[in-house]
Amino acid sequence: MDSPKDHRKQSSSCLLLSDLISNRTWPELKIHFKEVFLLCLGFLEHEKDNVKIAAYQLVKSIRRITLKIANVYTNENEKELEEILDLVVPMLLDDCLGRSQIKTVRFFAVDVLGEIVKSSQEEATYMAEKLGIKVNKYDKQLAFSYNSSQKMKTILNKYLDRIIVEVISNLSTMSAAVTQINMIEQMMAQYGKKMAKKSGMSESQLNEMRLKYTSGSPMGDILRVCRNLITAETFEKVLPNLLNLMKTGHDLTTRSTAITFINEMMVENKYEGVIDPKQSKRIANKMIETYSLATV
Repeated sequence: MDSPKDHRKQSSSCLLLSDLISNRTWPELKIHFKEVFLLCLGFLEHEKDNVKIAAYQLVKSIRRITLKIANVYTNENEKELEEILDLVVPMLLDDCLGRSQIKTVRFFAVDVLGEIVKSSQEEATYMAEKLGIKVNKYDKQLAFSYNSSQKMKTILNKYLDRIIVEVISNLSTMSAAVTQINMIEQMMAQYGKKMAKKSGMSESQLNEMRLKYTSGSPMGDILRVCRNLITAETFEKVLPNLLNLMKTGHDLTTRSTAITFINEMMVENKYEGVIDPKQSKRIANKMIETYSLATV
């Protein structure tokens, strides 16, 4: 897959990898996981459509595997779960969102981060169903114990301040990314039903994906879960960034979402011990300053 001239080889390699990794365990995947993940994302902007389509199929396979092994519901090995998240989350934040300017790469980074966040607490039920894992009501009650939710809360709070900032900062770019995704889907349709079948995506799933990052998207649900997970230490870390986004965010969506996030923290009467009086005063002063400047 290293030769940029051999397009057929690149395309075939992506398709082969997609088949090979589908049932692999984390110990088998972890050595080359980051390399394959980032390489296939880069190929989404390849000049040749056949390579772009094959890379897209590989991205979908890696995404599904990631959300399965990085989920407290489907992976009860706490040490392995933490190892996975300690690789995946920084990779998404640093390599995909921090360095890449490719819209589709940033789209998948925010998408996967959001789904990982939603896999915590009771949100994991949603994830299990989305991954096609059948569970009964009794299993759900057992799986999402207090210990399970606390496990994810502890692990995710190491990165939660950065996740919150990245989700808010990238909200306005998601629609443009969906346009790119739709272009790939249209090319897949041109390659016929056989290629579409290999993508593993039903029409309803494609529609869900397209709608996910429009103006009526459930991105607010991700931020809601972040608020539920946040600790006093994490809030102290993220507050300066939120206050900065309120005033200097790159567009209206970013600035208003930052204000809404803080406002919800203040009015949802369940964050005792997370927000202290000094922070409340600081927030109030910044909001007064923001509104007086009419920046939002």
